[in-house]
Amino acid sequence: MNKGHNIEFEEQAHEHVRARNIKLLEAYNSMIRSIDKIQGWLEDEYLRTRIESEMMSKPNIKSTIYQCTTPWCIISLGCDSEGRYNIVYSFDHRIQEMIGDRSSGLLRSIYYLTPGELSVFLRIGCLYEDCVKYFNHLCEEQKSESFHKIITKSKHE
Repeated sequence: MNKGHNIEFEEQAHEHVRARNIKLLEAYNSMIRSIDKIQGWLEDEYLRTRIESEMMSKPNIKSTIYQCTTPWCIISLGCDSEGRYNIVYSFDHRIQEMIGDRSSGLLRSIYYLTPGELSVFLRIGCLYEDCVKYFNHLCEEQKSESFHKIITKSKHE
């Protein structure tokens, strides 16, 4: 693990913060399962590919714990300097062209999974991101960085 990562502050956080962190981690994992389901319905293999990254292993990253990057969205789980988790999501400006109406379902899912007190720790990164450019960059980076894992979802039959 990256020394100096904010996750080290979680140990000193209050019990209610650690309990909420568990809920946010579960919500993040559920979001990744939602992405996985969507990817199974897509024709294009490129759009069915994602990169899951354990960012705590990346030098100089202080707040991001995990990140899931597709050509059409980026979702990350982070930790602030008080040991509190947060989820940040960004959508590519062409998401509607890439995955169609499933984009609104994904957005509804994100908000459904973070009700009440969790909603304060959900943030929009960007709704007009160039996820394709970032995804392609990570595809190259993963060739030399072991903390990135490329996953290509098989198409649902």
